[in-house]
Amino acid sequence: MAGVDVSFLLYGNCPAALGGSVNRWRNDIPDYAESCSRLRAEAISFLKAHSDVGLVVLASAWRYVAGFASRENGTPGEDGVALVGQGLREFLSETESRWRRYLLITDTPQGGIDPVPCILARDSGLLRRRCEAGQPSIDRARLYAYEAEMNETLAAIGRTRSDTSVLFPADGLCAGSSCPMELDGELLYRDATHFRRNLKPETLRTLADLMGLTAAVRGALGAPPPTKDGAAVQKTP
Repeated sequence: MAGVDVSFLLYGNCPAALGGSVNRWRNDIPDYAESCSRLRAEAISFLKAHSDVGLVVLASAWRYVAGFASRENGTPGEDGVALVGQGLREFLSETESRWRRYLLITDTPQGGIDPVPCILARDSGLLRRRCEAGQPSIDRARLYAYEAEMNETLAAIGRTRSDTSVLFPADGLCAGSSCPMELDGELLYRDATHFRRNLKPETLRTLADLMGLTAAVRGALGAPPPTKDGAAVQKTP
């Protein structure tokens, strides 16, 4: 982002809501909970030691995480949404600093059909059965119904913490009754739930703008989002 010094420290495979009093115990990966707790402790230690980190972005498929979150010896997914909220609040409280801001990103649109076979049938010229669903897209009403409880839990965190903003990508991406799986002629998804990692730079910029991510990061860092003519405007995404 022009005019802003940015560095990234990514913690994979362990959402910020897990690793404390809330975690995930997996039979297929016996040391997962221990590993997640270690990663969380390292992240908290890093942030406590580096007060110069001005913005922390927390993102995950939170609704999915809620499906297996639990306390030790608890039932996976029972009160999962509330537990994700609890785990995030604990993380924020343990890492807060005077000048630090947090950006909490809710789930990106997902849950439609896998668009890849449909696009291949439509564009490849190969003899393939056409998708009965027509143009691949995600039903907005269905998505919002599925995400409602989780989104409200995350929104409540933003309302009760002055250092935390919450971004809802679906609000910008989903117009009308559906959420597109293509943008500027490029397929966004590599399957039913994940964005592709090899999108063109210009597509990534457009996607970030539509999601509200560009404005949210600038706002959190104190830089007003620019208009198309370069003038700065104050806007809440």
